[in-house]
Amino acid sequence: MKINGKKSIWEIITAGVLGVLFVFVLTACFMRVPASAKISVDESVLYLIEGQAKDENGAEASCVQAAESSRQKRIQDSIDYSIYIEESLAASVAESASIEESIKESVEESLWQEKKSSIAASLLELAEKYQSAEDASREEEEYMEWLMASMEASREAVRQASREQASREQASREEESRKAAAATRNTIVTPWNGENVVFFGDSRTSGFYPSIYNCWPGHLIGHTVSRSWGETARQELQALIAQNPVKAVFMNAGDDVSAGLNVAITNYEAVIRNFSAQVPNCKIYVVYAIPATDAAVAARPFLGLLPEYNVLLKDMCERNGWTFVYGNQGFSPEWCYASDGVHFTPSWTRQWFNNIRAEVGF
Repeated sequence: MKINGKKSIWEIITAGVLGVLFVFVLTACFMRVPASAKISVDESVLYLIEGQAKDENGAEASCVQAAESSRQKRIQDSIDYSIYIEESLAASVAESASIEESIKESVEESLWQEKKSSIAASLLELAEKYQSAEDASREEEEYMEWLMASMEASREAVRQASREQASREQASREEESRKAAAATRNTIVTPWNGENVVFFGDSRTSGFYPSIYNCWPGHLIGHTVSRSWGETARQELQALIAQNPVKAVFMNAGDDVSAGLNVAITNYEAVIRNFSAQVPNCKIYVVYAIPATDAAVAARPFLGLLPEYNVLLKDMCERNGWTFVYGNQGFSPEWCYASDGVHFTPSWTRQWFNNIRAEVGF
């Protein structure tokens, strides 16, 4: 009978009985072995055990040695590997440093290139601005040159028109002056009311002489000097005093102020006072000093003092009860000055004389 396709139970029981019998037989046989045999067996077993122990100890020693050698080798390998790792790390560090330096150089080169590019761009921008400014400046200069040329042309046209107009006006005035001189020449042959009038002046006054511009009649007496004080002036004044005039006209100007304003006005006042003291009934007239042109002042700077000198002359007249005469009605720089800018043209000299004559009354 089989159980589930396996061996039958009887087969199993039979195998178990046979196994027990075999163990029993072996035990019986062993128990029948002699003691010596047992001892021999025991010794053999002991020898075998000792041999095995020796072998085991040798094997153990060999294993220990092998293990030690293996350990030493592993240690050496570890050391060698550590050295290798260290060397590799050092090489890596060196390579990293080299790479870092290369990167740094690359960065610096990149920054420098960037800076150079920026500088180049800035220089280019400055150059463009400078060029633009230069172009603008050139255009402005050209425009200003054109404008100045246009203005100069306009001014020249105006000046030319002014010169032509002045020339026409001067010709007209000269003609009128000639007519007036011709008309008045006969009327001033004798002094008004029989008054005796004398003139004391400078080179401007000498233009009144008949031998020069023929302004006054022959019966009028005048003396001119370069300066109103000094021995020559004293002699000329004595000659005028001898005429016992009722009116005296003083007309010194430019040469007096060449000595300075204070000296000029002090000496001039002293001269006139001395004259008046000797002719107490003579009425004194002091004539306004017409200023010179700018060109004349540039050549002789003391002539630039004449405007201030006139203020002092007027104050002097007020102090002493003398009459200050302007006589410059109708004066115009365009036609009244002679070429030197100090003396006067014949036309103005005649008009000037008539202006003074009208104010003084002779």
